[in-house]
Amino acid sequence: MIPRLTACPVWMGVILMLIALAGTYSGLAAAAPPISDDFNPGTPHLGDTPAWEFYDPYDTTSGNDPGQSTLSFDGTNALIRIPAGLTHDLWVTPNNKAPRFLQPVDDASFPTAGIEVKFESTPAAKYQLQGIIVQQTNNTFLRFDTMHNGTSPRLFVAYINGASSTVYKNVALSSIPAY
Repeated sequence: MIPRLTACPVWMGVILMLIALAGTYSGLAAAAPPISDDFNPGTPHLGDTPAWEFYDPYDTTSGNDPGQSTLSFDGTNALIRIPAGLTHDLWVTPNNKAPRFLQPVDDASFPTAGIEVKFESTPAAKYQLQGIIVQQTNNTFLRFDTMHNGTSPRLFVAYINGASSTVYKNVALSSIPAY
């Protein structure tokens, strides 16, 4: 089964990044194959199962922190709203401040299972992005995303390891596909 995930636009700022996690992450249950989720009320999703964890680097206290994103569900979509004013970048340490969903995925299952994501939003303004991250730790991950650089939509693929990065693809697209 191929996971289906849906995201919606956010207010001012970066667009949602959906995350698949390979390896270990201390905040989640044991890794397994990816679990499908379309965020409809009749299917398991964040809060109903331990499959997903919402992680926001700005959420550092039990109260509302400056820059903190909010998560809600509208019955068919997961929505992350990101406030303007502070960076929510997904780049090298210490700038890795993007909110994200995390799901543990077994290393052996990840390459063979495949991942399919459908977004109902499209990056249309500078710095907006959406995609998948394969995350080993908060500062070591692969990112596969569509983004907008202020001129055109782009496909972007990079490996981030702490304060260093390797960009594998950064190419212009005529349009951004939903899947």
